[in-house]
Amino acid sequence: MKTGRKIEKKGTVPFYCDIIKVPGLFTSFMNYPGGLMLNKHPSKNIYRKVAELSSLGLILPSSIALGLFFGYLLDKLFGTQPWLLLVFALLGTASGFYSLFKGLNQYKDET
Repeated sequence: MKTGRKIEKKGTVPFYCDIIKVPGLFTSFMNYPGGLMLNKHPSKNIYRKVAELSSLGLILPSSIALGLFFGYLLDKLFGTQPWLLLVFALLGTASGFYSLFKGLNQYKDET
């Protein structure tokens, strides 16, 4: 059984779609009376933004992991355990948060 509103346009095949009432979730909406509906074929610009925003979730853990790796490596090389590990872990954490906030500020004005 098909749910949603039947949408027909001249020259296209009719399709059914549920009405979405979450403004700002996607940028490619078609206005219809009674709510907003997703485009059948969203633009590639949306996929690019989703990819860029999802990569922000990897910035913080990867920065911390790199800091831990280089701190451990330098501690083994110089025999200064655990001091360089702690210093580089803190530097990696600070660098990760800086990069994360810098990346988030790019998208703050677009919402």
